[in-house]
Amino acid sequence: MISTRIMKFEALMKLVDSGEIAAARELATSYVEAQPRGFMGYLCWTYVAFFGDRDLDVANGYLEETLRWDPRCEEAIHLGVLIWAGRDDAKEKYYIEQGMRYATREAFYPYRMGLLLEKQSLKEAAIYFEKAAVLGSRDAEYVGKYAVVMDKLGQKKVAREYLKRALGLDPNHVENVRRLAQLSYEVGDFKVARDLSEQALALAPNDSEAQRLVRQAYPTRNWLVALVRRIGLFFAMLFRGRMTTAKMNTSFVIGMIIVCLPLFLISSDVAKFAIVIVFIMLLASLVLSNRIVARRQLGAAVIAKPTPTQVIDKPVIIKDEPAKVKVEKAEPIVEVRNQEVNKPLSKVQATNKKISPKIIIIPFVILGFIGFWNMANDSSNDEFFSNSDDSYEEFGDGSEEISNFTAVQDSVSEDMYEPDDALVDPFFQEEFVELMEDSDLKEQFRTGITSDFFDDGERQYIKVVDDEDKLLFIAAFQDYMLQKIYGAGWDDTDVGKSDYQAIIGLFDEEFDTGNGILDKAHLKLIQNGVANENVETQRSLIETFLDSEFQDAFFAIVENTNVKERFVSSVDFVYMNDGDYHYIQMLDGGGEVTGIAQFDNDLLIYMYGDGWGQSIDDEERYMELLDAFNVQGEEESL
Repeated sequence: MISTRIMKFEALMKLVDSGEIAAARELATSYVEAQPRGFMGYLCWTYVAFFGDRDLDVANGYLEETLRWDPRCEEAIHLGVLIWAGRDDAKEKYYIEQGMRYATREAFYPYRMGLLLEKQSLKEAAIYFEKAAVLGSRDAEYVGKYAVVMDKLGQKKVAREYLKRALGLDPNHVENVRRLAQLSYEVGDFKVARDLSEQALALAPNDSEAQRLVRQAYPTRNWLVALVRRIGLFFAMLFRGRMTTAKMNTSFVIGMIIVCLPLFLISSDVAKFAIVIVFIMLLASLVLSNRIVARRQLGAAVIAKPTPTQVIDKPVIIKDEPAKVKVEKAEPIVEVRNQEVNKPLSKVQATNKKISPKIIIIPFVILGFIGFWNMANDSSNDEFFSNSDDSYEEFGDGSEEISNFTAVQDSVSEDMYEPDDALVDPFFQEEFVELMEDSDLKEQFRTGITSDFFDDGERQYIKVVDDEDKLLFIAAFQDYMLQKIYGAGWDDTDVGKSDYQAIIGLFDEEFDTGNGILDKAHLKLIQNGVANENVETQRSLIETFLDSEFQDAFFAIVENTNVKERFVSSVDFVYMNDGDYHYIQMLDGGGEVTGIAQFDNDLLIYMYGDGWGQSIDDEERYMELLDAFNVQGEEESL
């Protein structure tokens, strides 16, 4: 049924797109006559009226009739967005929301919502653009748009990574090439900026923006021009918005004058000399920049008067060989320097004042250090373009798995759930349906938030947390399908709990958390087990995380109602490592200490506190640990 519908609709689309409007009308009329109470004929009339006749009001009338017979028709909802785009924001938003409700895996709808909200709040729009970039992770337009929004929000590193990913999807997307060229220039990666601006110019030879990017980045081939602009970037915090060459040069002058000010404490003549050198460097870089751009012969064909019939078949940019620019600076620079520095000096001052060579070297050392430090950033990015075919293949960050997990979350309804073979592994579907029958597990799954992602080479794992960043469970994927869920209540078999510990350990090692995340997770699982009223279930949940020598004592102590209530009511954990053991201070909702847990090799080996201590030594050790936690807290507050 679905395939027949698609075939009918595609047949009509071809007629409209090829300009055969009359034939398309006849075909749409035949569909209506064949099924007057069906949606297909009215959907086809909607398409004909919108794309063929360009009559938006008529198209909207047919659209409403289509949705009357099928409120979930995705094609009609899509057309609804297009019909009202730019005409009525409220109606466009309505159709977008319907699309996000019934077509949860389509990137088009969150993308359109982002465009709609972009006029009001860029931060709110960024949420939808991010979702569009995840769902449409193979579409350069969606990924590139999210990068632009991140750039506007000041997240240049994120923007740059997403633009690289977008170019990996479509290296010939001119707009994304230009965006990454400008962003690379603004962060001082001049080598990358030059390569990308040349690429943009090759793709669109007559594009004025591409020519501007080449004029902007091409002169940085010269070391002096690049040095001046990099130093300018170092001091460019004074400016906001797009970082232009003029802002870089201005920042260079202001920043270097600030650097030279301390020299007035040593010698005013040395300070003045250093400032003159700064201006000479700026002047030389400007002269060199203009000369290099002139040699590049940019915009020659564009400046010529165009005629109505003129057709430009070849690029207007005449490419010269990248010859090394020879800077003739000896005579003019020495001449200007002598005029500026020496003219106020008298004969006595010139002969009696001695300037230490070390003092003269100071500003040049500062300049050299800043310049080479920034050059290191440029060289670190050269590898990105060294192999253009493979340069974008290293950005696998689990976006496909996270997208599929979100789709499964959205598909889990309040009443019934039928797994999608493309999202859930067929061998896991039956078990997953049974798990979703548990209301607590179902709520965890529906409200969970994806956190860290890890790939062990065979399977991919997503850590899912609650809104307080506490671990709920870990979802395992293979071939982009949900294959297994690990966590308390999800798989309480010995093998499941063992695998769960091992996976948490992998996350701990991969992300170098080093803050007791594994011990805290185990303590949380022990709490859940103690809260269970069934003694046998309680033991099966807990003993995996208890040291064998402490198990009997632990179960005997938690039989005390007061101890058990304090243990279960602990909601906050503070971690400490003394080099031998790991300790976790347990606090209730009021911030009162309810006990201290001691771990070794990820197992609970002892407890200290009221009702836990079995001897005077335990009480003394408990007080020592309390003091140690207090000292740690004071140090962290400082």
